[in-house]
Amino acid sequence: MRLPLFKGLSSKSTPKKAIAYITREDKAAFVSVRNLFEDKDYAEQFADTMWRFGKCKKFDERKYYHFKLSCARKDNVNSEQAHLYAEELAAILFPDDECVIATHVDTKTVHSHIIVNAVNPITGKKLRFTKSDYTKMKDEANRLGSEFGYTKTDFRKKAQNKRTTQESHIILKCGTSWKED
Repeated sequence: MRLPLFKGLSSKSTPKKAIAYITREDKAAFVSVRNLFEDKDYAEQFADTMWRFGKCKKFDERKYYHFKLSCARKDNVNSEQAHLYAEELAAILFPDDECVIATHVDTKTVHSHIIVNAVNPITGKKLRFTKSDYTKMKDEANRLGSEFGYTKTDFRKKAQNKRTTQESHIILKCGTSWKED
């Protein structure tokens, strides 16, 4: 497996469930924040920022970004190292933004989640990432991962047997996809 892997998506739902999920005690070994108070509900702080600037009032507006960061199993990264890596990457990519960072140990691969408020708490502007921005973020994850001594990801290389979400779902249900037929 070639990693570190950095994947992200935006969401139009409220961040409450996502933050609750990544901070679950049975999953997260470490939880930290950037530009938030540790002793106050994180989702409420995201909402307060949105409200203060009059943003995210509509149902179909981006409210947060959810990024996942993981390293190759062969790198033998422990949860403390993974969390430090995620914190440093968040500091570089989202220096002024509100972030919740959690490192999970509930799967074979230790991985971290970074949830970022879509509204900047200083300027009130909405975050927006183009494909080019996203590529630069992945490059930065690789650069920082190299500093930590982790294996690089060649994310520009096309997957040979790429499956759609529907195909993966069929295979998970022990079926055969139309490509395999």
